[in-house]
This record gives sequence, C-alpha cells and structure tokens, in this order.
Amino acid sequence: MFFVSDEKMLDHCIRWDSYHIESPDRMTVILDRLKSCDLLDNANILPSRSASVEEIEIVHTRDYIDQIKTICTKSIDEIEDYCKTVEDVYMNENTYDLALLSAGCSIDATLSAFKEKSSSFAVVRPPGHHAFPSVPCGFCWFNNVAIAAKHARSSGAQRILIVDWDVHAGQGTQECIQGDNGIKLISIHRFEHGNFWPNLEQSSVDHKFPNTINVPLNSIGEDDSSFISIFHLVVLPTLIDYQPDLIIVSCGFDAAIGDPEGEMKVSPHGYGRMTRLLMNTGIPISLILEGGYFLPSISRDAEFVVRALQGETFPILPTTPFSSTLNETLRRVISSSSPSTLQSIKYLLEKSGKTREPNTTSPEYKGSRIVPDQYPTREIYQEKTPEEHARFVIELEDVMKRYEEEGTKGSKIKLTISEESQFSIKETVEGEIEIFTSSSLHPLVHSTIISYLNPETSFSPSFFTSPSTQQLDIFFEVILSLSSHSSFSHIPLIRILTQ
Repeated sequence: MFFVSDEKMLDHCIRWDSYHIESPDRMTVILDRLKSCDLLDNANILPSRSASVEEIEIVHTRDYIDQIKTICTKSIDEIEDYCKTVEDVYMNENTYDLALLSAGCSIDATLSAFKEKSSSFAVVRPPGHHAFPSVPCGFCWFNNVAIAAKHARSSGAQRILIVDWDVHAGQGTQECIQGDNGIKLISIHRFEHGNFWPNLEQSSVDHKFPNTINVPLNSIGEDDSSFISIFHLVVLPTLIDYQPDLIIVSCGFDAAIGDPEGEMKVSPHGYGRMTRLLMNTGIPISLILEGGYFLPSISRDAEFVVRALQGETFPILPTTPFSSTLNETLRRVISSSSPSTLQSIKYLLEKSGKTREPNTTSPEYKGSRIVPDQYPTREIYQEKTPEEHARFVIELEDVMKRYEEEGTKGSKIKLTISEESQFSIKETVEGEIEIFTSSSLHPLVHSTIISYLNPETSFSPSFFTSPSTQQLDIFFEVILSLSSHSSFSHIPLIRILTQ
C-alpha cells in the first residue's frame, strides 16, 4: 500500500471566521490515528509534491488557475470578497500552493497504485470533487480525483471507474470527466429529491451525463447495510460490465455516524468493508480524501480503510431490509441503466417483474436552486453542542461494540464446483453449508452470494465474464429457491428480486 500526505496542508484554513467544518483538524485526527495504530509502519510512504500548472491544465482552464493564484496574493478582506462570488469556499494566502500540493499528491498516489498494481491512500486537503473546470465550489479548488484519473489515462489506463461515496454529489467530477468514455463515475449521495445540496437535477438517476451513474439517497439515516447493498447491486455489477483497470475512490467520510452534513450512519466497519470489496477484485485502487466532518468518526473510518488496504478482515453483520426509499432508488437505477452497464442484474429484475417504470406524475427531482447575489462566508456552519457530540460518540462506540460482539468473520459456507447439477445445497449438523454449482454458474454464485457472505474472498478471473441469458435464467431459479432460506434471504440481490 502506498500512502501520501503532508502536514503543510494544515495551513489551508479560514481566516475570517472562528469555526468551519472543513478544518485542519480533519487531517490531524486522521494522521494521528494512523500513526498511533502503527498502520503506516508497513506502508510505502510517497514523498509529497506539488502538481505543476501543466498537470492541473489536464482538467482546469489556465485562466482559472491563474485567477486562483492571483487572488491568493491579495489581502484577506479582498480574498473574502472574492469568496462571496462563488459557492461555499474559503481561501487564504496559502490555498493556491496547497491545492497544487493536494493535487500532486493525488496524482502520484494514483499512478503508483496503477503502475505497481497495488493500492494507495492520499490524505489531502483541500478536497476536490466539487470543483468544476473553471469554477471552485463546495470547499474544492482543483478536482484531485478527475486530475488523477486523467493522468492515469495518459499513463495507459484504458478504463477507470471512480466510486464517489462522499455524501455530497460529485457534480464537479461529473462535469470534469464529461466526454471521456474511458472514465466512469458512480456517485452515491444524499439527494432528498433535489432538496439537499447541491440541489442539482444532474444528480438524479436520469441525467444527460452518459458516463455517470448516480445513486441518489432520498432519506437520511442510511447505514452500513444500505451502502453494502448498493455496492452489491450497483458498484460490483458495474465492475463486471465495465471491467476497469483502475479504481479511484472519492473517499469522503461524511456519510459517517455523527456527521453534521450527511446525517447518515455508516460505521468504520462499513467503510472498511466497502474498501475490501473493491480490493477483492484485484484491480489497482487509489483512495483520495474528500469530506467528513465528525472527527471521532473520520479518524476511525480512515483507520479501517487502511486496515482493509493492508489485507485485514472485519466482522460482518447481515444486511437489513431496504428502506422503501432505497428500494425505489435501486430499482430506478437498475431499470434506467444504459445498454452497456448493469445488464445482468437488469435482466433478473425484469424477469422478477419488479422493474421500476418512470413515474411521470411524481418526478424524481423536486428541488430548486437559489443563487444569491452574494454567497455567505461567515457563520455558515454551527459546532455541535457538547451534549450532541457525546451522544454521537456513544452511538459510534455502540456500533463498533455490536460488530465485535455479534459480527462474524466470513461464514460457514463452502463453494464447490460440480458438474452433477447446476446448483444444490448440503447442510451439516454442525450448521455448515456447502454449495455445489456448475462451472458455468460459478461466477454468478461467487460474485453475488459468496462475495457477500465472505467479503474477504477474492474474485476469480471468471468474475469478469458476462453471463449468457441461459445462465441468468437458471440463476434466477436459484435465487427463488434461496429466498426462503435463512442463511441467504438477507443477501441484497435476493432481497431486491423477491422483496
């Protein structure tokens, strides 16, 4: 695992207000946690460096780059006046240089993972995924992930999948990669039918960006179970269809327990498991820090991401039934997928009769955007009260304790290839289950059932072979037969086809 960061980036801070959620403390608590757990002892530490202007130009316009450089030379009052003209950003005299440093570290982490067929984690700030080619936005100045992806493409990557699990839509990345068929984006974000920032219709399931798959979440409180289900029903099937040779994660931790922005409930175990599922594909992976604002959560989230990158396994808990809003979103995402993605799962969903037809009487996007004459620059975010902070710390600790006490590492399920039948199950008195499946059905069983029950299990090369219609028809009957079995009924694919 490659790792890169630089404490110089702590100098990017707000000068005109006493509190802001995108604070240097975010990086401090992550680095302190990784060091205290000795997790960087075996990492390949990369030297930090600043990106050149030419490297930034692969995504951003020269006029925009020069503008940011010039503004950083002005007085703090003049800098604040500029920030009133763009949406939700701050800067100081160091921001231009540190945004270059953030981008340079992201490029090198990504290229190291790609060239060495390994993994990397870049703990950088300012973040990047909201930045547009010629406009800053949402704490972001240069789009680190898009820049890194473009340079990986220039270095030989044919297809790159960006997985953005930051709780805010990656609308900047969406626009920065537009037109490049060698880069695909999956953005999993809080949406609330467009009533949550950035309040854009392009963050819906249906939009005009062909290389973006949005998974908009229309209710708060989605947890590990929800995000793991999204991975098994959208992210991993997309990997099968797209077959990228590099994965980049916009690694925001603001869907975490206690986060004031996301109001979701993803735990450190959840982030670790999502990372491990991507690692299991054998595809090089680079994670680049984005948001995340509840300090007790993000330090542990980063810890579990690094533990996953280093091969550790964690206890797992069964998924719970989808919320009605998530069920609706997943069906819409699958039903609306393009001809080149999610085709196997779409076929199964159509066969089950549970596809989501567009509801013209209830549009997906119900939000609106109000652009003020001037954007506010002060007192935008409020610090949690000590009581609120303590309550979320207790909730975080309770979830961690539940994983340790109730979770299981792997399962007592064994998969055996046998040509005697397409599919059969044998149970022992000790509670162990052995699944027998034909070689033709094995990739489907492995990628949808075993990968969920044993998340530390790597995928076989046949995982990336798209199944035939005949294989899917047989597998659909397998799904129906497993839906009433307590050991399998909680598997996300079985849930969505039978729930």
